[in-house]
Amino acid sequence: MEQTASTKEQTPSANLYGDITKMLEHFKLPGLDVAAIVESRRKDIDALMTANRLALEAAQSLGQKQVEMLRHSLGEIRSAISSTSTTKDPAQPASKNSELVQRVLQTVLQDMRELTETAFKAQSDTAAVLHKRIQDNIDEIKALLQPKA
Repeated sequence: MEQTASTKEQTPSANLYGDITKMLEHFKLPGLDVAAIVESRRKDIDALMTANRLALEAAQSLGQKQVEMLRHSLGEIRSAISSTSTTKDPAQPASKNSELVQRVLQTVLQDMRELTETAFKAQSDTAAVLHKRIQDNIDEIKALLQPKA
């Protein structure tokens, strides 16, 4: 079964919205723009899909950063253990361990700050997408309620 070029280019959601529009046009009410209503709901779904994509990308980024941080911390611990086991002076490991603990704590605090900033940016981006769509919805409703000249 062959498809035309225009059918191949349309996405399943575009076909769905087209079908819904055709179906709702059978129930025309005066002053009700069915195509505008369907288009508005399509934009709502597109905004939600964008927000979900941004949230997923942020979660993946946070996960990758956590793995990098864990690898870094394990590397430092490994090097500390190996340097402590090769030291002959019994007093030196205690001072090295103290320095290591301070360095690791500073790194952990810096890593926590990075994770917080990444999460905040992701939440801000997602909220911006949804806020814009809400504002667009308000504008669309205002336009629909305006009397046609």
